[in-house]
Order: sequence, then structure tokens, then C-alpha cells
Amino acid sequence: MAQAGARVIRLLFVDDHPVVAEGLVSRFRATDGFAVAGAVTTMAQALDVTAKVDVALVDVQLEVLTTPAQVAALCERCRVVLFSARRLDAYVRSLLDAGAAGFLDKAVPLDVLDDTLRRVHAGQRLLPLQPDGVRSKLSAREYEVYRALAACQAPKEVAAKLGLAPSTVYCHLENVKKKLGVHTLQELVAHTFTHRDS
Repeated sequence: MAQAGARVIRLLFVDDHPVVAEGLVSRFRATDGFAVAGAVTTMAQALDVTAKVDVALVDVQLEVLTTPAQVAALCERCRVVLFSARRLDAYVRSLLDAGAAGFLDKAVPLDVLDDTLRRVHAGQRLLPLQPDGVRSKLSAREYEVYRALAACQAPKEVAAKLGLAPSTVYCHLENVKKKLGVHTLQELVAHTFTHRDS
């Protein structure tokens, strides 16, 4: 149960894949600290929702292409997180430039999704770097560990995959976190998914 006085985050899901939308609705109705304000299949419907919404999770690849103007209009009502298996390209960046607060790959673990929604609701913008932005900040070995983390999500698995001692991997991860400006391993895992094409 939510703690007394804790703010419940009201979510709107914009996704035209019924299995995805129904799964999100079912999960977040049962997840502490969240409430479902609605689920719709188009941006036009999203802009017509009258319920109070804090954060909208918007699938980038709807049947009708979402426009930057629609994202900007929705951002006037709530915080917007883009959610897609689509790679980070010029079109997605145009939606981020319109005011979306973040971009998540649909393959992210559920705890990363929860954390991102909470952080966006708290006022953070989780924007991807430009292509090659991650690679340019890290040493070759740090980048190798970073990319392995995206595939494994557990430092011990990364160590096994790369043939390194776990202590060495943890040392590299600490350096990576500092260079990329994230504070926890969970945030770093989210970062690897957001910057999958970096």
C-alpha cells in the first residue's frame, strides 16, 4: 500500500497494441504509487482525455504518425515519456525536441520503467545523447563494459561475458557512472537502453 500522504502518479498510456496496453494497465493498477488515468490508441484521443494525468507513456509507432505538435500539446497537460522499440533517429529526436521528457526502449526491465516514470514525474528530463555521445565519453574498455551491461544487466554476468574479475567490472562501472552523470546501477541500466544505438 502507498504510504499516507504519498503522491500517486496518474498515468496515461498511448499505445495501439492491445496486448501491450492491457498489460501496462493491469500492472500499474496493481503497482504501489501509481494509478491509471486512461489508455488510448491515438494521440488525438490522448488530447481528449479529461482525467487528471501526471505522466503519459506514448508509443512512438502508432498507426497514425505522431507529430511534434501533438507531443507539444500533450506536454502542456502532463509529462511525456516516449516508449518504443524503434531506434533513436531524427524522427524520435523531433518528438523529444517538442518537449517529451524522456525516451525508453520497450525492452527495458519493469523496475527501470517504474524508476523512469517516477523520475520524470519528479521533474527530470532523461534525454538521450547525440549519436556517439556515450562512446566519446568513455575509454574503450569502459564502453565495452557499458555495452555488455545492456545485454546482461548484471555486473557478474558482464564479468563472465568479458572474462574480467567482478571487482574490475565494478570499478569500470563506477567510472562510467561518473562520466555519464548517473548515480545508481539501476539508472545506468536505463541509460544503456535509452542509448542503445549510441
